[in-house]
Amino acid sequence: MNKAVLAVDNPFEKISPDLSILGPAMNDTWARVGSAAWAVALLFVVIKLIVGVAKMKSAEKRGYAQDASEYTGEAKVAGIALGVLVMLSVIVGSILFVVQPGA
Repeated sequence: MNKAVLAVDNPFEKISPDLSILGPAMNDTWARVGSAAWAVALLFVVIKLIVGVAKMKSAEKRGYAQDASEYTGEAKVAGIALGVLVMLSVIVGSILFVVQPGA
C-alpha cells in the first residue's frame, strides 16, 4: 500500500501563489492595507507600553507593591509585543528568503 501512495504524482507541484494576475493596483492596495495595519498595531502597543509604565511608576510611588507587580507584567508584555512588531519585517523577510523558489 505504501508503494501505491508513493507512486502518485503531486498535481500541485508546479503551482505557486501569485497575486500579480490581479494587477499592480491590487499589489499596491495590499501593501497599503498591510502597512496601515502594522502602523495601527505599533501605535496601539506603544500606547499600551506608555500606559503600563505610567501605572507601574504610579503604583511604586504610592507604595502599592501588588499593583506595581501587576503593571510591571503588563509593561513587559507590551514591550515584548513592541519588539516583535518592530522585528516583523526582518522575520517575514527571512522567511521569504528561505522559502524563495529558485534561490
